[in-house]
Amino acid sequence: IVNLRMAACAEAPALLVADIDRGGVFAQIVGTLACLEAADHARIALRETELVQMTSYLNDAVELLEPILAYDLGGVEPTFHPVGGMANVVREDVPVPGLSLSDALANAASTQGRAFRVPAILANEGGS
Repeated sequence: IVNLRMAACAEAPALLVADIDRGGVFAQIVGTLACLEAADHARIALRETELVQMTSYLNDAVELLEPILAYDLGGVEPTFHPVGGMANVVREDVPVPGLSLSDALANAASTQGRAFRVPAILANEGGS
């Protein structure tokens, strides 16, 4: 985004770069495009192979969301918190005393030294 002003001054196309192998790339691209002015959109260039790949990935992502359309969500108010009516649920970050080791381990089914002891979940690991 920083170089878009330079591209505008030079009347040159700009390249929007995103790492498709990292999570959240579509959110990054959509978020970036949402922040751009209409004139900046015209300066973003994609190679044909990138456009085909991005279109395919985006179509797959949209297809994954399609089951949501089966629900009748008419009249459902949008919310930013799963508990309706709550707002600004973030509290000030104030340190408070935690549990002592003995209190933390008091209700554990099994302990080993200073840790919870749990059953092995992988086969042939030979231990718990």
